Amino acid sequence: MIYFKKMKIVLVQVIYNEIKMLPWKMKWAAENGIEIFTFDNYSSDGSTEWLEKNGCDFEMLDTGGMFSLRKNNEAITKKLYQLNPDWCLVAGCDMFYKLLDYDIKLNKFIEIAEQQGYNAIDCSRLFNFYYTGTENDNKDPRKQYFYYEEKSDWKISLIAKYDKSLWIDGDQFFVRDRTLFEYPNFVCLHYWHRSDARERFISKWQRRYKSWQAGIDIKSHGGHYPDIIMKDKWIYEPGELKDIRELKAKI
Repeated sequence: MIYFKKMKIVLVQVIYNEIKMLPWKMKWAAENGIEIFTFDNYSSDGSTEWLEKNGCDFEMLDTGGMFSLRKNNEAITKKLYQLNPDWCLVAGCDMFYKLLDYDIKLNKFIEIAEQQGYNAIDCSRLFNFYYTGTENDNKDPRKQYFYYEEKSDWKISLIAKYDKSLWIDGDQFFVRDRTLFEYPNFVCLHYWHRSDARERFISKWQRRYKSWQAGIDIKSHGGHYPDIIMKDKWIYEPGELKDIRELKAKI
C-alpha cells in the first residue's frame, strides 16, 4: 500500500506576454497540487496586472529585452534555493504534464516516484499541439486543442527531487546520483502553436537573437525558430495531425 505524504512541490516559470495561457496554467497547477512562482520578463500584454490582481507569487525579471535561457535558468536556480521545495519542476507557461492512462494528479504521481526511491522523472513524449482555425485562445486549451504531433524521443527531465546541488542546463534538470523514473504514458502537452503563433514566434526569435548577439546564449538554444518562421505555416489541417481524443485520454 502506498501512503501519501504532504510534499511541497514547486514550479518556477518565466513568462513574457502570456495573458492568454496564464490563467489556465495557474488552474492546472492548483488542480495538481503544484505551487507556482513566476518571473515576469516585463510583459506588455496585461500578464503583470493579472498576476497582481490574482495575488500570485511573482517577481519582475529584467533580461535587457532578450530571451536568455541562461539568465532564466540562473533566476530559477536561485529561487529554488530560496524556496527549498521537496520536489521541483520547470516548464514554460504553455506546457502541461499529464498521465494518459490514470486519472491521478501530478503531485500524487511525484509522491509515488518519491516512495519508490527515485529522484527525477523522465518525460519522453512531447505532444506539440497546433492551431487548426477553430480553437479559441480565451478558453482552456485542454478542452479544445486536440490535434498534435508527437515527439517521442524527447527524453528530458524537468521534474526532480530538490537538492541544492541540482542545476539546469538548456531545458532540463541535472541531479547528482540520478535515479530516473521512466513511465511511457507520462507526457507533456505543449500548446505552443496557437492562433497568434506567427506573432509569438517572430517576437521570441527576435528576443533570442539578442541573446546570441550578446554572446549570452548559444544558437542551439532556440535555433529551430528561424526554420518555423521561414516555413510560414500557421494553420494546420486536422488530417495532417494526430487527434488526442483517439487515445481516450481524460485531459
